[in-house]
Amino acid sequence: MALRELEAKLEVVTLVPEAEGAPWMESLVPEKDLPVLAAAVAAGASVLLTGDTRHFKHLMSRQDLPLKVLTPRDFILTFRPGS
Repeated sequence: MALRELEAKLEVVTLVPEAEGAPWMESLVPEKDLPVLAAAVAAGASVLLTGDTRHFKHLMSRQDLPLKVLTPRDFILTFRPGS
């Protein structure tokens, strides 16, 4: 039951047109990770899930971004059913 409730909160974006990083993004992540952030923003995602704490950890506490950046673990703890 809890897994179904959690799955209901997820939306998988399968196709995003070629997204280009905006100038404000370029200083946030390494060049190789820029397409990931740009695609998430272009898709209108409210949350970007990533296990890449090496390059995205500093974004996980930011409140000034158009989306939240979370690890899968933090997503489950934050959005678990009943919370």
